[in-house]
Amino acid sequence: MEVLFKTKKLEKLCSNAAEAQKVLGIEMAGRLWQRLSELRSSDSVEMMVQFGLGRCHPLHGDRKEQHALDLVHPFRLVISKVSESVVRVVDIEDYH
Repeated sequence: MEVLFKTKKLEKLCSNAAEAQKVLGIEMAGRLWQRLSELRSSDSVEMMVQFGLGRCHPLHGDRKEQHALDLVHPFRLVISKVSESVVRVVDIEDYH
């Protein structure tokens, strides 16, 4: 899949390893890079949900168009589907 980003700040965080480690810490940055790699190598969000990659799961309520992938507990990588082969990274957050 192609991965887009909601903001330039988020794009910088997800494309620069040094920046990610500085802001998120080594463990969280490593998990973020792993999830982004899984997204890029997958065919669709549905495939990620089906095979449990990154514990990808749909969100509910006012976030029903979004999915989340586990990072370091309790943080999640929140994505929204743009098309069958394109997703947008919306946020990295603890929404619990």
